[in-house]
Amino acid sequence: MKVSKECFCDEEIRLFIEQSGVIDYCDFTKQETKVIDLVDLSETFETFINLYESSDTGSRLYDKIQDRWNVFEKNYGRQVLDAILKEVKSKFSVDTHVNYAQDVKDIIKSWDVIKNSIKTKYRFHAFKDIESVKNFYNVAFEAHSINEEDLTLFRSRIKEDGNNEPYPKDKMNMPPADKSKPGRANVGGIPYLYLSNNKETTYYEARAVYLDMVCTATFRSNKRLKIVAFSKKLSPFSSIYDDSYTGAICEELLDKIAADLSKPMRRIDDTTLEYLPTQYITEYIRIETNADGISFTSSLYDDGINYVVFDNRNFDCDEQVDMHQISKVVIS
Repeated sequence: MKVSKECFCDEEIRLFIEQSGVIDYCDFTKQETKVIDLVDLSETFETFINLYESSDTGSRLYDKIQDRWNVFEKNYGRQVLDAILKEVKSKFSVDTHVNYAQDVKDIIKSWDVIKNSIKTKYRFHAFKDIESVKNFYNVAFEAHSINEEDLTLFRSRIKEDGNNEPYPKDKMNMPPADKSKPGRANVGGIPYLYLSNNKETTYYEARAVYLDMVCTATFRSNKRLKIVAFSKKLSPFSSIYDDSYTGAICEELLDKIAADLSKPMRRIDDTTLEYLPTQYITEYIRIETNADGISFTSSLYDDGINYVVFDNRNFDCDEQVDMHQISKVVIS
């Protein structure tokens, strides 16, 4: 059977068909366009379908795949998946109720194991009990590593001394080691530079409130940086992965870690324990991948991306620091 990119939403599959296809009629859309033989996707989907096992408590296979990964164009998805399942001689139908297979659940659950170990058992050897899955983390971090240059990022601080002059630029950088408190990504005494991709995000991240005076500095990267981007979303079918099975697991792991990196904390929360897992995994990334920093989506501002930079010498701070008063706060 011939299938076209119009049958898919997944960008990696669409790109593969665009690059490899020939002009012919799609058996699903009935349109003349670039198509490939369905067999060319069979191996990829066979490994992907191996993520799942039959389960009375699960969802239908098509819904399970589509709700999580949005692989198919909805008008043709069930037909295409049905044809793929027949091609690979799968024991499943599109309506078989499935959940992740137990080995997949165990790998994905490993982040919870790590978090528990850090908080209650080992602290500095969190992978001790799950060495066998460590490679999934390494593959995921490398897959999400991007090279960025000419970055312009921002940092805000609330002005607390009452005078009308903005902080000088040296006060806008990360604190010295002896004054560094533990944060979401850094342990006490080892400061990192926390930045955001726009000024609005920094106001929320600084927890500014009505009438606060806020100083905002602009930071510009002075070298090409390797950033592990939790904010970057990859398809499980991305060619950067060995196979779609590995890709899907890595994406699930990255999503779980990203959720903890972005998790907002209340004033009453004990951040001492809650920050330990993200501090650990950030330092792991710094050492194991030789990254210059990480980025993740802000939970406080829709368009915000937060950056954690390990060495502030990779950025220059503009001489001019802006200062203004918060005139409106929207709460929902």
